[in-house]
Amino acid sequence: MNRRLEVWASREDNLFEASDDDYRFDHLEPLPDDSPLLTEWNDQIDDEPDRPPVPIEYPTLTLYVTHGENAETDARGFDRIQVGTIVRIEPLDDLSEWPSEPDYEKRELDISLPSRHPSIDFGELDPLIWSDDILEAVFTINRHAKRLDIEADDAYQANAGAEARAYSIQKKALYSVKTIAIHRLVKQEPDKVNVTLHDLGETTMFCFDFGEFSFHQPREAVVDDLFDTVGLDPSELEPQSIDFEPSTNTDDLPKTLPEALATLKQVGLNANSHLDSTSVEDYNFGYHVSTTFDALK
Repeated sequence: MNRRLEVWASREDNLFEASDDDYRFDHLEPLPDDSPLLTEWNDQIDDEPDRPPVPIEYPTLTLYVTHGENAETDARGFDRIQVGTIVRIEPLDDLSEWPSEPDYEKRELDISLPSRHPSIDFGELDPLIWSDDILEAVFTINRHAKRLDIEADDAYQANAGAEARAYSIQKKALYSVKTIAIHRLVKQEPDKVNVTLHDLGETTMFCFDFGEFSFHQPREAVVDDLFDTVGLDPSELEPQSIDFEPSTNTDDLPKTLPEALATLKQVGLNANSHLDSTSVEDYNFGYHVSTTFDALK
């Protein structure tokens, strides 16, 4: 059996003394007199890595969960929770006493995916007065949400996971504001809005017509109380086939995105309040991508 004793010095201050060719250890304390004398050794195997010139930091213990309170959002859609730091690892065979079963309380957890749409209590909503200013703002954020959807796909295809996740978070926030705005507008004047069901090929959506502007909503985004308010049974509507091509062009919008966000914030619709996370971390390169809308800071 071939045994090898390796002796190496590794101190943080030695990093500043090191060069590209060798490491200097002449500033370290000498070996004590009672140190064992080495009379035989083998050269280090060439294919093994060199020892680091500075000590490695203690590793952290991190858990990935589908959702965690006060956790950072990962680009892959999980939340990262840092539990602590690993300070020592001992072989289990050397333990003099094995740990007992942990004392814990089982809890029922809802691990279903969160809804893509905001939770709405229609009775508690404040009605929103119809105006060109408000409708133009909703129209603007709706178009930018579609743009962000395309940019998220492009970033994902380019292996920019953090950017893709950030775009998706912003898109969802804008769609949430749009959904709440539609409910508030309908509550203000339910007799004036025209609701139809459109067949868009792969899916059907309800169309809310406010005159000059109209907006689509999936069934799961609309609460039943809204249909009751307009005196409509959604199950009785027949889908209408229409020629519809979503546009992501933002050059011909009535407002800029900052203007639209500011307009909606004035009536209690702050897009930053609907962000799933204010930043996304890129774990490959260690940087964060902000998701907050600068116009609302």
